[in-house]
Amino acid sequence: MNKEQYHKYLFSANWLIKKSELIRDYLKFGYPISCYNCQSKQNLQVHHLNYNNVGGNEKIDDVCFMCSNCHMEWHKNPKFKNKVIKDHEVSEEDLEHFNKIINSKECLEYFDKIICPNTNK
Repeated sequence: MNKEQYHKYLFSANWLIKKSELIRDYLKFGYPISCYNCQSKQNLQVHHLNYNNVGGNEKIDDVCFMCSNCHMEWHKNPKFKNKVIKDHEVSEEDLEHFNKIINSKECLEYFDKIICPNTNK
């Protein structure tokens, strides 16, 4: 998708519908409805974190919310963009901790019992 097509998509009914679905999913999964950078809840816009699925196929991880000030700064200031990205990087230590939790006996038992109780082993 080229730049002209992308801008046309942003003003289309398809994007309006997709944004509504993504907002619904954010609420459904308990993700915060606040600016990805400053946590403001004012003047929020949906921002594409990547363009892999643009065109109506966006997934919840492809977008975030940004207040209008941070969103504008993201697009015009590479240093700001790099800082926000760096602030949201997951450290190896955090990733290791998450993997320990997700692979723990308790978590696996919960998954087997609650998430997929009718699965044959």
